[in-house]
Amino acid sequence: MTDPLLCATTYVDYLDPAIQNLALSFALVFEPDSDKVKIAETAFFFVRDEIPHTTTTDRQIVTVKASDVLAERTGICHAKANLLAALLRARGIPAGFAFQRVTVGDDASDGYCLHALVVAKLDGRLVPLDPRPGMEFGEVGPVSEDLGETNLPGLWSNPDQGTMDVLQASSCLDDAMRALPDKPSAPPDDLSFAVSAAPIPWLPDIVPGAHFVSSEIEMTAEAIIEFAKQYDPQLAHTDPEAAKNTAFHGLSSSGWLTACVTAKLVTEPGMAFHGNLLGSDISLKWPTPTRPGDRLHVELDIATARLSRSRPGWAVITAEYQTVNQDGEVRQRTQATVYSVEEYV
Repeated sequence: MTDPLLCATTYVDYLDPAIQNLALSFALVFEPDSDKVKIAETAFFFVRDEIPHTTTTDRQIVTVKASDVLAERTGICHAKANLLAALLRARGIPAGFAFQRVTVGDDASDGYCLHALVVAKLDGRLVPLDPRPGMEFGEVGPVSEDLGETNLPGLWSNPDQGTMDVLQASSCLDDAMRALPDKPSAPPDDLSFAVSAAPIPWLPDIVPGAHFVSSEIEMTAEAIIEFAKQYDPQLAHTDPEAAKNTAFHGLSSSGWLTACVTAKLVTEPGMAFHGNLLGSDISLKWPTPTRPGDRLHVELDIATARLSRSRPGWAVITAEYQTVNQDGEVRQRTQATVYSVEEYV
């Protein structure tokens, strides 16, 4: 009985001469041809680097089967997966498919779709291959559970037929992207496989659940008053005597100074936001006033960390953190979403 992970199909049409010749050229690099891992690596990097995701180009073409993807040198993730699977099967490497349910954009406002990747059987183990920009051999882009994303368990022998039908029926890329399904049209053929997401390649320490603690900054009355005189001139922040007759019952820092100190602490070396990050969204709360003599530090937890699907080379990170004094009193609570751009890290 033929292994279904080696079959030529309508969409994984590896008997096409162009695919056969390309796959053979990969094999000829290595002696002997039996080095399946190196052949798989070569095929992976070819599809990752030489076949751009169509949404990153100015083209509206919709490719589906592997031979068309190779001929047009573009495709969305499902089409690229078809080509990678075809190149592997052409050299006798069993290859199937796995899926993630992900947001269409960087949040859930545009809905969800399936992201496709290839799973190759190499040296007796199943290796996920996700040829999107920034992924390395054996890595898989992370999902955000907070956004409703998930890794779908199981291994499929064939591409998702529902997605193939949408691509075949679409006259342009925009139509296809609007109609992509968010769940497989058939159950997996093997439930023993489970996708495991890799960290952001250029930020390996930024993973969901990672915890960071900053150094301390001591707040002085002089710094509190100087900042407030320039940017938040309220008596509670500028005049120690007058502050006694305010709701703060004494000199207190402007919340904006606490926010600035927090920003400095979370971007120091060794902290999660060190480097060239772009702020996208932030929520601040000041449950108690910062006072002179407070020694503030930040305790930060990464909530989600994933690659952007609309901007190759970008990652989206969400974090929750608290600015705390030496007595454990919380002076600021923050929820933030930031972008990291690989090119500028």
